[in-house]
Amino acid sequence: MNLEYDDDESDLLRQVGDLLERIAPVPASGREAPAAVWTGLVDAGLSELGAAVHQHELPLSIVVDLSRRAGRQLLVEQFVSSAYALPALSAAVAGDDARRVVAARLRARPGVLLADGSPRLVPVVPDTVTAGVCFGDVPRSDLYRIVYPAGRFVLQRWDGPPPVVTPLAQLSLSIAAVAVDPAGGRWVGYPLRAGRATVDRLEAEVLLVHSAAMVGCAERLLEITLDHVRGRVQFGVPIGSFQAVKHGLADVYTALVVAWNAILSAAAAAAEEAAALASEQEIALLVARVLAVDAALSAARAGAQFHGGIGYTAELNVHLFLKTILDGAQRGGTPGDMAIELGRRFAASAC
Repeated sequence: MNLEYDDDESDLLRQVGDLLERIAPVPASGREAPAAVWTGLVDAGLSELGAAVHQHELPLSIVVDLSRRAGRQLLVEQFVSSAYALPALSAAVAGDDARRVVAARLRARPGVLLADGSPRLVPVVPDTVTAGVCFGDVPRSDLYRIVYPAGRFVLQRWDGPPPVVTPLAQLSLSIAAVAVDPAGGRWVGYPLRAGRATVDRLEAEVLLVHSAAMVGCAERLLEITLDHVRGRVQFGVPIGSFQAVKHGLADVYTALVVAWNAILSAAAAAAEEAAALASEQEIALLVARVLAVDAALSAARAGAQFHGGIGYTAELNVHLFLKTILDGAQRGGTPGDMAIELGRRFAASAC
């Protein structure tokens, strides 16, 4: 994969960044995004990123950069679920007619995946599950789930009364408990032409896209923190002039740069054609994830600390970034789980 962008790709990234800043400004408080966000994403063609990658119309490196820019606007879980994971699954639906139906539905309305508490970003749930959690803008979205009856993956969409949604805003901007009444509707199924290796590969790619969004979110928080320490005066000087503050923020910046380069390297490795990921590709993805989460958590800690007591309150946007990063760090497995798995592979001389 060529990681150098041509003029058209550079223009695309710049225009999407400008678009996201315009249609998805960071809210002053609360969890609701403007209703125009999804319309703007659809109009810009961003509702089909996952399908575009899997149909070889767009390189994964571009998508991770787009996700990085979405993360700057706090569109982490929403962007990853609605713009990448579900469109990628729609491209794997068996049958041309069914595939067109699912793709058209996702263009009209965003979708979110039902999970049963598992940290997996592409969760496969028992077909008896009718309640769980979702990550995204649930009140305005269609509800989907992936089931595995009779040894075959099936993407199902809820067709019935809207699910009962209980936002858990105290935990995250994007997590909500959802439940449907099985007597009031039905799940419409679309079998996937995908085996376990394909689903595992898709989840690895989704994890990479999610990691890029986490880095973007942390970069925006770092900028907010830098603005604060330049303007906050103590003892007659800006607190940004204190050595401990300068070194702390420099460490965060360095960690984010390293994490971003690891993500690009993993995107290049994941682009290699194969039904299943090779050991080297899996290791690159694990390294990128561990570095991205560690850098994002460092940015969250620094943001809260250097804003002082006010950094934890709803008075500033800092708390929105804190919640997004702390919640996002648990997707795909805890940071400790990822580090242990990476260490296991090193110990087994897998890399």
